[in-house]
Amino acid sequence: MFCCECGAKNKKDALFCEECGAKLDPIEEEESSSKKETKKVTKKKKKRKKLTKFQIIIISAVTIAVIALIVAFCVCRSLSSPEKVVEDYITAIKTKDYNKLYKYANIQGDSTFINKEIYMEALENYLSQNSDISDYVVESTTYQRGNLYAVVTLGTAFNSGINTENSDGTVSVRLTREKEKQFLFFPKWTITDNDLINLEKIENFEIIVPKDTTITYDGVKVSDKYLQKNEAGDYRDTYVLPQVLASRANIEFVLPGNLKIKRYMSPSTYSKEYKLSVTEDDLTKAYKESLEKIIGDTMGETMNSIIANKKFEDIKDLYADEEDSSYYEEIADEYEDYRDSVEENEYTSLTGFTVDEVDVSDIYYTNDYELRVSARIEYSWEEVDKDTGETDDGDSYGYFTYYLIPEEGEYKVVGISSLPSTISLWW
Repeated sequence: MFCCECGAKNKKDALFCEECGAKLDPIEEEESSSKKETKKVTKKKKKRKKLTKFQIIIISAVTIAVIALIVAFCVCRSLSSPEKVVEDYITAIKTKDYNKLYKYANIQGDSTFINKEIYMEALENYLSQNSDISDYVVESTTYQRGNLYAVVTLGTAFNSGINTENSDGTVSVRLTREKEKQFLFFPKWTITDNDLINLEKIENFEIIVPKDTTITYDGVKVSDKYLQKNEAGDYRDTYVLPQVLASRANIEFVLPGNLKIKRYMSPSTYSKEYKLSVTEDDLTKAYKESLEKIIGDTMGETMNSIIANKKFEDIKDLYADEEDSSYYEEIADEYEDYRDSVEENEYTSLTGFTVDEVDVSDIYYTNDYELRVSARIEYSWEEVDKDTGETDDGDSYGYFTYYLIPEEGEYKVVGISSLPSTISLWW
């Protein structure tokens, strides 16, 4: 028992404190002891209090949500990895999923001539000519330039024809990290090189054709949007296609005069241009006849203008409007010399000239895209003796070269190698 006054300890049955003599109160001690016991019991009861049903539901939900987030994080990270992108890409090749492969191609910029239809057709042709991919093993993944690029190295379980192997027999697939994120938090990787499918893209591919030619590239009409400005005196057009595939392409050309030509060609990564050439084999019967008519009519009207003693200035509408052309200057000078010779002839007078037959034997373009046509021409003429008034006639043939240039969608003669000889000229 403790004293309430001085706190000294006394015997249990003492009535007065042995230290200070104050009277001791045993009841208070018992009450105090009873209160302590009550507190202990209360604490024990508090420790044994059970969770409510609502609390259990909340705790369970939070636990499940945390686990789900961890699982989702791990799955998304795996799906966003360079290895997974390469795996999906190879699966698309093996299953020939052309739609997915077009997405993996990641074609950016002007895709007019490398659209989905063109790409899928080229891809189908390519895979049909190469072996399939068998099983493979991812050996390693390395990152370059501050994780901007990733290189996934694959094992050698590939059949020939699909890939280009490294010196150690492995295959390296290069990926680029895009600016945007995948699944909000993870880097987005795209395949940048055609390491497994060699469908190269060629940028700024040039197609050079005669002026006023229309072009259809793999079913897509090439608009004037891609036409480059020509230099003065140039009879050709240059179209620049932003990007095309280095695979076989079907190109259709419609030349001045409605000559239609089809070409199958594969754009080259070295020259990056295609220059149209035309041979006699490209000419349809109708087009050849139209050229022969242009040549024959020009020759006949020119010679009959000499007979009529017209100056070249008076007949220049027969020729293309290109007075700066050297061929134009040469035929103008020859015409005037011929006219003077016929006019000054003392013995005969040329009174008639007829083109009997024209046969085109060769055709090609000069560097400036003037159309050069070689033709065999049969012709006849009539002359009058100035002394006797007697009429005489003659016929001959010759090989002539004609130069034509496009003008308002048609070809027109700009020059002739020479004019035909007659007796009046010989004299």
